[in-house]
Amino acid sequence: MSRKNEIKTLLLLHTKELTDRGLDFVATEIEKLLKNDTQKVFQDVVDWQYKQFPTASTESKLKHLQFEIFELLHKPNDPLEYADAIMLLVGAADNAGINFKNIVIAVGKKLKINKKRKWGKPNKDGFTEHIKPEVK
Repeated sequence: MSRKNEIKTLLLLHTKELTDRGLDFVATEIEKLLKNDTQKVFQDVVDWQYKQFPTASTESKLKHLQFEIFELLHKPNDPLEYADAIMLLVGAADNAGINFKNIVIAVGKKLKINKKRKWGKPNKDGFTEHIKPEVK
């Protein structure tokens, strides 16, 4: 996505906040996102979740995530639906003691593993699984 399109998307996502909270707030939020201050954004999500939903467990967040994935399947072009899913996933991970930095490290490790794997053909649902080594 070009930088211009990225900015347009961010502005669209923050239109309601612009009218509710003012231009300075939205500019600050967009600036944070454009600086790729991802760890800060995710920490804000986790902090908000603990404050807003103090009794939510890892399991309850993952069950809510299942619901959000169902919604995402029906709105695959809506960035806010992806945001819902990612926020719940990050919150569930934090509940389980896995912070953002650990997730980033794990993603890097998993990518290395996946790059070394052999992959099959897409199944009837359109996704591909890795070929499991034969057990002797």
